[in-house]
Amino acid sequence: RSITKFVDVIKKKHNRLDILVNNAAVYHKPPSSVHQASASLPLYYKEVEEIIKTNYLGLKTVTEAFIPCMAPNSRIINMSSHLAQLNMFNQADPNSAQLVSSFSDPNLTSAMLDSLVKSYMASIKAGTWSTAGWPDCAYSVSKVAVNSLTRLLQAKLDTSLPKLGISVNAVCPGTSHSKMKQAREDTISTMDSADMISYLATMRMEGVGDCSIPHSDMPRGEVLWHDLSPIITRGGNTAQARG
Repeated sequence: RSITKFVDVIKKKHNRLDILVNNAAVYHKPPSSVHQASASLPLYYKEVEEIIKTNYLGLKTVTEAFIPCMAPNSRIINMSSHLAQLNMFNQADPNSAQLVSSFSDPNLTSAMLDSLVKSYMASIKAGTWSTAGWPDCAYSVSKVAVNSLTRLLQAKLDTSLPKLGISVNAVCPGTSHSKMKQAREDTISTMDSADMISYLATMRMEGVGDCSIPHSDMPRGEVLWHDLSPIITRGGNTAQARG
């Protein structure tokens, strides 16, 4: 209901939405071991459920609600994370390798992605996530799902609303987090991160953003680092591609 009311407010006040940045997220530090998580399984499940509902399901629900009022040449930007890389999965394990293959499958559908997330939640509830090939960090799983959703949403909009030219991308903000381990050289300031996201959101928007970028070079359905270089996340690999 709150999402529907928010959409109605935007429609009444502006009749359109040019930029949607999905920034809301929840992070709980993962347990130091599977044994520790299993010892407090009800609490661990509750934390995982909150992460998935906020970071993936909430983002998806908000985005789908706003699509009908997105303006031509509008932008949707999803916050990803440096923890959302496929190398978070142990690909030496056949079950993990299969999950990586599923997330990066070019034929993945929205229903299949939802099914993957549901299977993850079921494995947490049953205490079998580790043997099923899932990493201990629920935040990573939620953001990997967001990365896949970004690609799917771009393909869907290109097919269903091609004349609107909506661009959908996910980006790692690059800011430091007190609960996450990050090398200082891998982070940027909050202000620089905000500038980067603003630049991406307004790219080729007349009178607002940088219009010197050729239209063919506009990122669409990409997962990007904080320097806006693409992260290759298909075929089971995760790598940074730089020009």
